[in-house]
Amino acid sequence: MRILWKSYGMLVDRIHSSMAVGSLSPFQSLYLIRPPKLQFRIWEAHDNFRGGPHKNRRAVFLYAGTEYNLPITDPTMDARYFQPFPALNQPPRDVVPRNSANCLLVASLAAPFKDGYHYKVVATVLEY
Repeated sequence: MRILWKSYGMLVDRIHSSMAVGSLSPFQSLYLIRPPKLQFRIWEAHDNFRGGPHKNRRAVFLYAGTEYNLPITDPTMDARYFQPFPALNQPPRDVVPRNSANCLLVASLAAPFKDGYHYKVVATVLEY
């Protein structure tokens, strides 16, 4: 097992863009992993950056001894797991997948953000 893109003292949810190209060998932009413990955390809150309410979807899991809390970008997740979605400013709700022992995550590095970091995301959740 490997850590998802070594962060070298940074937060585990990102790597600097200079590390993504030069120092990771071999460079991978995707990982297919099966975390031993997985849950989803969902909530809706006002987002000043987006200028209105935003539905937040996170995957919380342990992998290679590191705890991750990453955004989920899989557009099919709402229909599969998140109905009903908590109303604006309600407490977050944790959802355990029906068959969490048989879930694979595709972890991905997002394009560099304006702050110079690639953020780690869960691009897809696969069940088998």
